[in-house]
Amino acid sequence: MKGHNQFQVYLHSNDAVLGKTTPYRCSFDLSSVWDNFAPQSQQYSNNAYCYVKVSNFNVKLRYNNSTTISSIHIDINKPFPNNISSQTLSTTINKNFKTSNKLVVLSTNANNDNFTYGGNPNQSLDSGYVCVGNIFTGMTEFYLYDNEGVDLVLTGDTPWEMMLQVYFEEECGCN
Repeated sequence: MKGHNQFQVYLHSNDAVLGKTTPYRCSFDLSSVWDNFAPQSQQYSNNAYCYVKVSNFNVKLRYNNSTTISSIHIDINKPFPNNISSQTLSTTINKNFKTSNKLVVLSTNANNDNFTYGGNPNQSLDSGYVCVGNIFTGMTEFYLYDNEGVDLVLTGDTPWEMMLQVYFEEECGCN
């Protein structure tokens, strides 16, 4: 029977190793967590994959009245063995699907010039776990863009916060 060990990971774009001034694309050295976790948790450092979900996300976006952002997409630079997304067919693209590094798509439910998107701190977002390459190995880049594929208009003055839930499957002695 398999069990799992779960970790909560809080990220703030101002704490990024790279991209503090461009929080729509920033990187964290998540491999440094092994130095701070309990020694028994280091058993996961060689795992190829883990399961990740975004349980909370908060960012304040300011746009003009003519801009409508219906969703925020968050990708990371780790392999996703089971993720695909659709793409537009063209003369050079003859396949309707491609592999995807999409961690989550968040609906903004907003079309005004000043809105804040954030999960209720007392409840989790309704996003499921995705199987992804171990985020605790090396640098992990987070890329935030809108429903049109355009980088979110974020600067160091408009940081984001994200809570991740991460778990690793493990064999357990229970039946």
